Amino acid sequence: MSKELFPHQQRIIEELDELKTKIEKLTVFTTTPLFAELSASDRNLLSTQLSAMKTYGYVLELRIAKF
Repeated sequence: MSKELFPHQQRIIEELDELKTKIEKLTVFTTTPLFAELSASDRNLLSTQLSAMKTYGYVLELRIAKF
């Protein structure tokens, strides 16, 4: 029997799904020639953003595991 989720729990699951899609897209972008043409500063910022997104995703996964 599966447990019914509260609305806020369902939102966290949806947020993680959306975040995973964004992580996937940014990860792919970091392998493109366009990314390579960006300034070192912009590449660094996007890489830092990707790292933060992955950390945030991990935290959401931990929260979901507690449901």
